[in-house]
Amino acid sequence: MKKNIAIISGTRPNIVKIAPLLKRHTNSFSDIFSVELFHTGQHYDFSMHGAFFEDFSLPPPEHVFEVKDLKVSAQIGTIMVKLERAFEKKRPDLAIVVGDVNSTLAAAITSSKMGITIAHLEAGVRSFDMTMPEEQNRVVVDSLSDILLSPTKTAVENLKNQGKDISSIKYVGNILAEALYFVNGKKSARENFGLMTLHRPFNVDNSKNLESLITALGEKLKFPIIFPAHPRTLKNLSKIKLPPGIKVEQPMAYSEFISALSRCSFVITDSGGIQTEATILKTPCVTLRKNSEWPETVDYGTNVLLEDPSLICYAVETAVEKTKKATHPYLWDKDVSLRIWNEISVYLNIDLID
Repeated sequence: MKKNIAIISGTRPNIVKIAPLLKRHTNSFSDIFSVELFHTGQHYDFSMHGAFFEDFSLPPPEHVFEVKDLKVSAQIGTIMVKLERAFEKKRPDLAIVVGDVNSTLAAAITSSKMGITIAHLEAGVRSFDMTMPEEQNRVVVDSLSDILLSPTKTAVENLKNQGKDISSIKYVGNILAEALYFVNGKKSARENFGLMTLHRPFNVDNSKNLESLITALGEKLKFPIIFPAHPRTLKNLSKIKLPPGIKVEQPMAYSEFISALSRCSFVITDSGGIQTEATILKTPCVTLRKNSEWPETVDYGTNVLLEDPSLICYAVETAVEKTKKATHPYLWDKDVSLRIWNEISVYLNIDLID
């Protein structure tokens, strides 16, 4: 009898990360596992999630909850109630939870309470900044998970230092690297424009920081900057006079964004995922944060951390020079999903036939 696997997503980055898993399952593991996809609707409108399913030619989820824009506690609680009801009807043998968003936390708690085995994709990732909601989620989810699917050597060490059983830690690599193979198979020539994405409250809700960044860019702007803005960011930008070189746009489809990221001269961001994508694509990256949950992108990738937005132009120049020596971290390749399904098979005592 096939083992029943639940995969839970909630946001656009989640969908990107599960796409390789679903494709690998269809191609190689469909005789072993049945898979049901639960999308919580944390990102609920079409531009925030539906287009991403289309980008990867994925079938629509079997379950969509649409928790929408509830406050954090209500959102997590609503997801838990809906997941519990769904799991009671067809109890999965294992739940795969992804990343560090509220949906991940809700799914991990629900699965743990119901005695369902949990595999955490991106286990061990840490910024060591407990003021970040994502960091709070990561720590709790890892503490509840049975299979810890880690993307980097640093993440593995973090889990060991947390006291996790070594046998539960599986070093599989970064699933985002595999996802990029689906949408960016060809190397692109660099073009004279920058790309910018911002969504974290300390950048976009702090009017002083946001205006300082925009002013610094306006004073020394050499290239136009495309700025696909998060909905909350758009509201705050309306209060600031933008230089003519900054082009504010609606969020892009994933394939469109990755194409732009592979062609641009640099990217400015506060996103964890874009830090890794920039390193994979060897795009100079400035991250407007004091820390990174992906230290490999800083240590030998393309990434430069920046706290003072007024120094953005200097930081971009530094990132451009750094990128000339950047390398890909180990196991950031196109076989991450294969390693993940193999590890799950071993855990569930399934014999794989070559």
